[in-house]
Parts: sequence; structure tokens; C-alpha cells
Amino acid sequence: MYRKAIGLVAFIFGAALPLSTKMGNVALGVLMGLLLILVVKERAGFERKSFKKQLFLSTVIVFFMVIYGLLFTSDLPKGMTIIGRSISYLAVPAILFFVSRNLLKNLKNSALKGIIYGTTVAAIILLSNNFIKYFSFKKAVVIDSDLFNYYYTYLEFASILKMHPTYLGMYFLTALSALLFVKLSIDKSLKIALGLLFLLTIVFLNSRTVLLFTIVLLFLILIRVLKGLYTQKKLFFYGLIVLVSFVAVGSYQLFKGTYVYSRITTELSWELSTNVNSKYNNKHSADSRWSRWIVTRDLIKEKPIFGYGTGSSETLLKELYVRKGLTNSAQSNYDTHNQYLHITIEFGVVGLLLFLFYLVGNVVRAIKLRNWISVSFFAMILICSAFENIFKFNEGVIFIAFFSNIYMFLNTRE
Repeated sequence: MYRKAIGLVAFIFGAALPLSTKMGNVALGVLMGLLLILVVKERAGFERKSFKKQLFLSTVIVFFMVIYGLLFTSDLPKGMTIIGRSISYLAVPAILFFVSRNLLKNLKNSALKGIIYGTTVAAIILLSNNFIKYFSFKKAVVIDSDLFNYYYTYLEFASILKMHPTYLGMYFLTALSALLFVKLSIDKSLKIALGLLFLLTIVFLNSRTVLLFTIVLLFLILIRVLKGLYTQKKLFFYGLIVLVSFVAVGSYQLFKGTYVYSRITTELSWELSTNVNSKYNNKHSADSRWSRWIVTRDLIKEKPIFGYGTGSSETLLKELYVRKGLTNSAQSNYDTHNQYLHITIEFGVVGLLLFLFYLVGNVVRAIKLRNWISVSFFAMILICSAFENIFKFNEGVIFIAFFSNIYMFLNTRE
């Protein structure tokens, strides 16, 4: 009964992620409390043999960086705030160290079922709100290419849930990966319907990183399917190629000229070029991410080994932006929008190497075990970190602290 209650709370945690970060925080806290009681009650031990490996591949590494960065930070109050926000990076693996593999597997499956349920509800809310808004504007039940413009995608689309599209996109990708790679008790027809629902929502979320990762993921799965069909069912092989070609051409024609298309073409090109105080969409003047990334070199050069300390980057970047003429970035209080640069500024090359060891080590381990749900998760984190500081905010903290450690412990106990 007690273990069933733990599974139920894990399900609630997964379901809460795409709907309410506050609810997700509470659910994770309750879950860790229940697990701690179980560990104490059963006097559970841990596997000493793989302790060091698990330590360096867990989010304890991330929390360690935040702690050691306090020793030389110029903004101690900000650093203490970040400590409080990052506590899950320590608490979750510290408790999961003592949890049995069978229970870890149950926690994973329960949370994945929860995130499938939560993203389904979120998709219905997001899409319903979007179509009601669109049909109200059109004053008729019609669909044109303007459905995929700025006002019905990305920030506007996600605004009803008060969450950034990238975080929502990561939750939907995790749910989609669960449908693809995990044996869950879900009817095949329902899986297909949910998969299509999630893909449609990902398109409207219009997060470049998530959208491009989804395309790559589907392409790799297609290659795998085609490889199997070529050796066994040649007719199906050629039929699938024709079908995919039609879908690809149709999708290109549908999205060409829309905001969804421009986000991954012209806007992406603009973001990855040197553009300071220029307009990328004829509406807003801004500084490209590349321009912000380039100027951070000056900060890194001054303290390359250990960095400036926990919580120092925000003030330092604002001063740097003003000095370098990136007035829009300074006024908007933009951070690096790059987790690797953020870590290098605050914790130096030492911190960056530790972070890369944690991420790449988990990817390599998952690939060796052919654990594709785990591969897709860590690859997603690896790629999203190049364009967002996803380890910084609560939406990312509780998501990464739970799933990365669950996957890591399962992979290192094979």
C-alpha cells in the first residue's frame, strides 16, 4: 500500500510538470519525503561498488558547483537564493542512492505515465484556447496559413499556462519519447493519437531547439524502421518512402512563409550572426544570441579557471552589455541563453568540464545500454543547454533533478 502511494505521487509529479510548476515542486517534495521514510524504515543501504560513478553522473555535481561558487562570489545574497532553488539537485540523488532498482523502475514508469497524462491535458488546454482565439478573430471556422503566425504560436500559444515554450516543449518531448521507447500499458491506437497530438502541440510551441530535436528524433526513428523493412518487407519499404516524401513536401508547402518556418530559418540565421540593436522581425529591435555570446569572452578571459562565483553572472553581463553597446540586452536583463557559457562565467573551465562530464557521461552510458528513452532525454538536455539556461529556473530544476537521476541510477545498476 505504501509503495503504491509512492507510485501515485510520482504519477502526480509527472502530471503536474506541464500544468503547474508550483504543484510539481510540492509533489516532488512529498515524493522525496515518502521515499526518505521508506529508506529509514527499511534501513536501506547503497551499492558501494558503483558509488563514485553514480556520484559524478548525478546532479550532485551541479549542486557542488553552486556550493563552491559561493566561496568567491561577489553577490552572496543572490548566491544563497540560487542554493535554495538548486537544493533538488542534491536532495533527489541523495535519497535515490538508497532506493532499490525495482522501485526506481516503478518511479520512472509512474512519472512517465503522469507526464503523458499531464501533457495530454496541457495540449487540450493549449490547442482549445488557440483555436477559439483564432476562430474568434476570423469570425468563422476556417483555417488559413496565418494560424501559424506570431499570434498563435510560441510565447502567445504557451501564455495561458504561464510557462516558457522551451520547458513545455521538453515535457512534450519526454512524453513523446515515452510513447516511442517505453513499454507502457497504453493501447496502440491511443499511442498514435497521443503522438500526433503531442507533435501538433510541439509545432505550435515553436521552440526552435525542441522543434529541430523532434525532427532529428523522428528522422532517426524513420531510418531505423526503414532499415528493418528493407530486409523483410520491400513493398512496405518503398511505400513508406513515398508516404514520407508526400508528408515532407506537404509540410514544407504548409509552413513555408509562416512564423514557424521563419523561426527555424531566417530568425535562427539572425540569432547565429553578429547583430546588435537590429530588427529581426520588422517589429522589435534586439541583439542576437551570437552577439551576446561573443562579448562574454571578455568576462571569461579575466577569470577562466574558477569563474566569478555563484549568482554573479547577471550583474556582470548587464555591465558588459552596456559597455559593449548591447543596450537592448542590458535593458531586458538577458542572460547568456547558453548553459555552457553561464557555467563557464560563474564556475570557470573547471565547472564546465565537470558539467560536460556529467552530461556526456550519461549520454555515453545510455547509448552503450541502448536505453533510448534515456538517450533521448540526455541528448535533449545537451542540445537545449546550448540555447537556454535550463538548469537555472524551477521548471528545469525539478524536471532535470528527477528524471536525470532516475535514468542515471537505472543505467549504472544494469
